[in-house]
Amino acid sequence: MSGVWLVSYWVLWLLVLALVCIAVVLARQIGVLHMRLGPTGARVTSAGPATGTLAPEISAVDLEGHPFTLGGIHDKRTLLLFISPQCPSCAEVAPSVRALARSERATLDVVLVSFVEDSPKILQFLKKYDLQRLTCVLSRRASREYGIFVTPYAVLLSQSGRIISKGVANHIEHLESLLNVAEPEGDQGKLEREASI
Repeated sequence: MSGVWLVSYWVLWLLVLALVCIAVVLARQIGVLHMRLGPTGARVTSAGPATGTLAPEISAVDLEGHPFTLGGIHDKRTLLLFISPQCPSCAEVAPSVRALARSERATLDVVLVSFVEDSPKILQFLKKYDLQRLTCVLSRRASREYGIFVTPYAVLLSQSGRIISKGVANHIEHLESLLNVAEPEGDQGKLEREASI
């Protein structure tokens, strides 16, 4: 009888080893599949104004007390990045935002928008992640009018104030996917006509 128990014991160990091998092979296949698919774009939500429409114009004041208008006509495209000082994903994306603002400064303004109206916490967040050079606006109204209640969330605006793209931006690939969306048809031509008048 002890021989039967010994055989069953060894069979169970062989099954455990086989299951471990299968798990390792499946994990490797998932990794290969992930590498083939590449990074995904930002997750777009349907809340707030639709892409291609004019963004709400909101008069606000930045942290230095200067007036600033979210939306409307600007010299460059504008990336509004909604952040919160308590948001771990905002902290993770902060270095990418800093690098993006630096590399795209000729054609893009990056504006941080917080609907948490707590200046000391926001200032601490900006200092910690070296984002003080970026314009930062505290505005609950912007959150309501743009329909944004999660952070980090980015909205890309054309020079004429139209929404080009929007979505959750947890890392650099999400930000890049938002920037790579083509502007709405006719927007650039409209700007050139306005400039020539």
